[in-house]
Amino acid sequence: MAIRCVAFDLDDTFWDCRAVIAHAEQQLYQWLQANHPAISREYSLKALITHRQDFATCHPELHHDLGALRLTWLQTLAREHGQNSTMAQAAYEKFFIARNQVTFFPEVLETLNRLHGSYRLGVISNGNADVHHIG
Repeated sequence: MAIRCVAFDLDDTFWDCRAVIAHAEQQLYQWLQANHPAISREYSLKALITHRQDFATCHPELHHDLGALRLTWLQTLAREHGQNSTMAQAAYEKFFIARNQVTFFPEVLETLNRLHGSYRLGVISNGNADVHHIG
């Protein structure tokens, strides 16, 4: 039986996920500095990441959905600082946009173009990378 389809996981296959997340965290923090300075005065970037990680530890029911986990954390952070869910949604959107600004590993696009001629191509994602935003 011939192989007719090839599917790929996106993160750490097409790009360096750690670098993408670090960039997105930085963009979110800069947005908080500009739009909600009380939060950035209370938390450094490193402390904010620790706060999110601690929140994740306390909410294992959300581990399967990293987007929902991050949004729920941002809603909690907003409430802790007298803000509403509008702030959390705006912060999440800022993170999500940056999360989808990726730099492909060398030769990924060339290889995909080559494979596309012979195979159906697919991606496997947990929903945190959006192929419609990435392109």
